[in-house]
Amino acid sequence: MKIAVCIKRTPDSESRFRIAASSTSIDETGLKFDIDDFASYAVEVALQLNEKQGPGETVAYAVGPDVVQETLRKAMSMGVDRSVQLKTDVMPYDGLAVAKALAAELKTGGFDLILFGKHAFDTSAGIVGTATAELLGVSCVTAASLSASDASGRMRVTHAVISSA
Repeated sequence: MKIAVCIKRTPDSESRFRIAASSTSIDETGLKFDIDDFASYAVEVALQLNEKQGPGETVAYAVGPDVVQETLRKAMSMGVDRSVQLKTDVMPYDGLAVAKALAAELKTGGFDLILFGKHAFDTSAGIVGTATAELLGVSCVTAASLSASDASGRMRVTHAVISSA
């Protein structure tokens, strides 16, 4: 199975951060950065799926300036086969712009599955995965809690719904 995992470099979730003087980003002074927790979970799911399915390829994608290479190296250390940086001059915080960049790159990749984390710690917007799916014209399942695939490669995904009834 060929799986793409879209990841993001975010401040460590234990960090306290401030809005930068520009009011358009965060002040990175003294912050420790890492792969976003939810993106890390997506990487693990991709690796587990390919381990179960047999030979496959897992590719990590990140959008941003050269500082995202550290995040991509972290994904590589987790076991992804290769990584791709979609280079920008500054860290993008516009989810739709990120989705457009990812969709343009992913559309010719021949991926069987594209995974995203639930949302990124720094913005919590949760738009990139769903917007990318819409731009690619593919199905999207959010907040998946369980997935399984059969020998033919068909996926069965469970979406947990909390009911008040």
